[in-house]
Amino acid sequence: MRLGSKIMWCLVALVCSAVFSSGQSIDTGNCCLAVDTSLACAIGNFQYPKYTPSIIFASSMLLGHSESYVVDCWANQSDWRWVVGWTGIVPPLYGSEQTLGSHVDDGNHPAPRGIRARRYFVGRGSRHWPAFDDFAVLIYNYINPTDSTIRGLYAGVVVDFDLGTAPTSNVGRTDPSRRFTYMQPSSGNQNPTVGVRLLYPRTAANNSLVDHALYLYPPGQPSELTKMRFLNGTIRLENSTRPYDYSIFVSAGPFDFQPRDSSIWVVYGLVGGADSATARIHSDSAQSWCDREMVRIEEKRLLEFVQARVARLRILQNPSVSRNVWIRYSIPGPSKAKLVIYNSLGQIVEVLLDGEVKAGVYEKVILKDLDAGVYFISLQCAGRTITGKLVIVE
Repeated sequence: MRLGSKIMWCLVALVCSAVFSSGQSIDTGNCCLAVDTSLACAIGNFQYPKYTPSIIFASSMLLGHSESYVVDCWANQSDWRWVVGWTGIVPPLYGSEQTLGSHVDDGNHPAPRGIRARRYFVGRGSRHWPAFDDFAVLIYNYINPTDSTIRGLYAGVVVDFDLGTAPTSNVGRTDPSRRFTYMQPSSGNQNPTVGVRLLYPRTAANNSLVDHALYLYPPGQPSELTKMRFLNGTIRLENSTRPYDYSIFVSAGPFDFQPRDSSIWVVYGLVGGADSATARIHSDSAQSWCDREMVRIEEKRLLEFVQARVARLRILQNPSVSRNVWIRYSIPGPSKAKLVIYNSLGQIVEVLLDGEVKAGVYEKVILKDLDAGVYFISLQCAGRTITGKLVIVE
């Protein structure tokens, strides 16, 4: 019965299993998180404790503001497509193991279109901090490249943990003060206790269990309306009502997403422990880690903003391959700005920006496929023109 009832999840689960063997993983000491490199918004596999089989059956990141705009891969084909593949990185966090992928919504929703999501998987663990070896951190950075404010946006994750030998006997609870929802193998067995904690921002829209009998197995579920109601907290089940098969849903918002490359950050901790008490303690360690690192992010952004008194242009990952280019630029004050890609003949390839922009530091990802060759990117603002050379290799 279980195999048949989870048919919608099977493809996602098979993909996650394949990814785990691909080597894209983070090892914190006591747990291991494998990155899903195939489904653009699935999390991957999570081992707790390490060297045991993965306890994630399937997962998804979700972003939405209404029934007509929920971008996800929850029990369905992914609504996200790759812009930049996975790679080891250093920023934005210092001294951590990280991998990064960047995606853009597929444009098959009425509006908005073009929101980008950059995803970081981070682990500190025993290699650096022995107290931080029972959790991994997921950081999502959403960017609005459109010219419009997007209001009432929610971001969330859903994770189907299967614990023990009989996942239909799992139970779960929520610690609202910690924004932490966790699951256990059964009412008589707490080992392991594994859950998801919202680390940033500090206000949750929803911490909930997902009862699969209601919201996964019936035909037509989960509908776009169901997904949105979980995102905004209209549907909420903090504690399990019986031993059964559940997922965990955690979300934040609503956010008013400002136009022209503004960004928002949402951070989650995947946390484990031998019982609920230790899992709570480990989730507090994850919160401590996040608080310190997010301060560093904000300080870095503030420094860049101060430096933005002078127009600057930087091309990241250069030389690069097509669809693997980031541009970071700063605007010293409210100004009409133009950002253009030219080929080696001086012909315009794409206009990335043309309009009024507030002071700040912005980033763009080149979405257009570029043939191998030499290109020039020009930023015109505040009476200055800055040009950078971009090399695309095969």
